[in-house]
Amino acid sequence: MSNRVFSNQLLEGARNCVLSCGKVERGTNVLILNLINDPTNPVEETVVHALATVAQEAGASVQILWTTGMEKSWWSEVPPVVIGAFQAADLVINNTISIGRPLKAVRQVMFGKGINMIRNMATTTGVLSSEWARFPFELSDEITKRVGDRLEAAKSWRTVHPNGTDISGKLGRPSATQSGLKSYNVHRGTTRNRPFPQGDHSPVTSLEANGVIVFDRTLPWEARYIGVPERKFSRPLKITVENNRMVHFEGGPEAERYRRFYESLVPHLKEDAWNVSSWHAGINPKAKIYEAPEKNPDLVHRGVHNHPNVMHFHLGGSKLVADYDYPYMWHLSNEIECATIYLDGEKLYDKGHLLALDDPDLRRFASRFGDPDRLLSKVSLHG
Repeated sequence: MSNRVFSNQLLEGARNCVLSCGKVERGTNVLILNLINDPTNPVEETVVHALATVAQEAGASVQILWTTGMEKSWWSEVPPVVIGAFQAADLVINNTISIGRPLKAVRQVMFGKGINMIRNMATTTGVLSSEWARFPFELSDEITKRVGDRLEAAKSWRTVHPNGTDISGKLGRPSATQSGLKSYNVHRGTTRNRPFPQGDHSPVTSLEANGVIVFDRTLPWEARYIGVPERKFSRPLKITVENNRMVHFEGGPEAERYRRFYESLVPHLKEDAWNVSSWHAGINPKAKIYEAPEKNPDLVHRGVHNHPNVMHFHLGGSKLVADYDYPYMWHLSNEIECATIYLDGEKLYDKGHLLALDDPDLRRFASRFGDPDRLLSKVSLHG
C-alpha cells in the first residue's frame, strides 16, 4: 500500500471511481492501465497510487501496468501483453483513452470475456480532485438512467440550432457491440463499459434521419487523424442527410477531408460508411474545461464532451451491425454547443440545458448525497 499522503478531495474522487463506479470489493482483481509519456493524455503517478490505495484498502488485488505502443491513439494496434493483462482482470481502470472500447480487440475482451472497464478521464490530480470527479457516481448514474427512460419511451427525435442544424429521425435500439447496452435506461455502474467521471447519456441509435447538421469541430485525436484543425474548423461544416445517409459535405477544406475519410471506410463498412450512427449529450452539471485549449486540446475536450451544454453526433458506421472487418474506431464525433433536442416533440434539452436536472423527483433523489441546489446547479463550461 502506498505511503503517500493524499488530499481529502483526491481520495474522495478516487473512492468515487474505484468503489462507487468500479464496485471494487475484497478479492477483486484490478488492473490499472497507463500509457507512458502520452502528451495528449497525461497520467500522474499520484493519481495511479491513489486509485491503487483505495482498491487495496477495499481488499482488492491490484496490478499496475505502464505500457507504450499506443501513441497514435485509437488507430493503433493494442500490444498483446496489454490484451493478456486485460483478460486476467475482473476490472480494468483504464487511464489510457487510446486503449479503449472503440478498438475491436478491447471490445472482444470486454463483451466476449466479460471484463469490466472503467474508462477513467480523471488522470491528473486536478481532475480527480475536482467537483466533476467527486460528483456522486450514483447520482450521475441516476440522471443517465432517467434520461434513458425518456429515450426508451420515445419514437422520434429532432435537433435544432441557430447555426442551421435541423435534423430529425427515429430512435433505433442501442447496439450491444458498441455500448454493451440492451436498453437506454440502465445504470452504467452495472455495465461492462463504465465512463468515469460519468458525463453523457447512452448513444441514441439514429434511423431514417433527414436534415442538416452544421458544426465546427470534432474530437482532437480524430482531427489529427483526418488532417483537420484540432480546435476549430476554418469554416463550419454542413452535412446534408437523406434517409440516415450523409449525401453532401459543404464548407472549407474540412468538407473534403471528411468525404475522403468516409470513402476510405467503404471497403470495410460498405454503405454503412455514410451512415448517421447515433448522437448523445452531456448530463453531468459539474463537468467543465480544466485546461487551456492551446496547451492541451485533448484535456479540454473531456469537459466539453460531458457538459450538458454540448451534444454530438457519431457519423459513420452503424450501431445495428454486429461487426466489421475494420478493427478501429469507425465514426467521427461532431460537437454542437447549446442545441435544443426534442423527443416526440417534447424538449429533452433546451438550448443546452438538460431539463431533467429541474425535475423535483430527481432533486429528492439528489438530497441523499447533499444539498440538491448545490449538486444539480450547472457550472459554467468555460469557467
